[in-house]
Amino acid sequence: MFEFIDKSSPVPSHSQSLVITYPRTVDIVYGYYPYVADVHNFILEIKEKISKEHSYKSNVKGGKTPWKAFVDHSFTSKFIQHCILKHQSTHPNLFENFLSKHFIKEAWGTEIKEGDYVTPHHHSTYNAILYLTDGNPLLLPELNLKIHPKPGEYYFFPPQILHGVEASTSKKNRYNLVLNIDSVREWDLPSNKS
Repeated sequence: MFEFIDKSSPVPSHSQSLVITYPRTVDIVYGYYPYVADVHNFILEIKEKISKEHSYKSNVKGGKTPWKAFVDHSFTSKFIQHCILKHQSTHPNLFENFLSKHFIKEAWGTEIKEGDYVTPHHHSTYNAILYLTDGNPLLLPELNLKIHPKPGEYYFFPPQILHGVEASTSKKNRYNLVLNIDSVREWDLPSNKS
């Protein structure tokens, strides 16, 4: 569910994406990942892979797995396949021929406990968040937007969208899968190397 930080702003109509021009046009792709058993099992795997070396040392002021912990993981592949099938006709710029145009650069899990937060930051690439449990809203101040995600919801953001999460007041831990998605450059293709 979306909530506007400034309640006097007009509410745009939306279906599978929300397009906001404020001061630029931003296309946020979102949906629901319906495989509840997969989500549950993935939470267990994130818990096992939380790393003291990576926790509290990035914008995530909470538990974190290594950056590439889930890049080649079967869950990540299944999740991306689901998104490709669901969005390739409505958002071809990102999802059409996704596997030949893009690659998962990093894929990590987060564990946000009471008092943990995510400092406002942006990614230089497309990024996605799959929410595995409930937790605080995602704040996007540039867009005057607050996203209240539910377990199983996912959001794909274009590069350079400032976002963060306020300190958690919940006794329950929040778990997410976060992806950085980069573009395959023409000169990186095997046929262009000699």
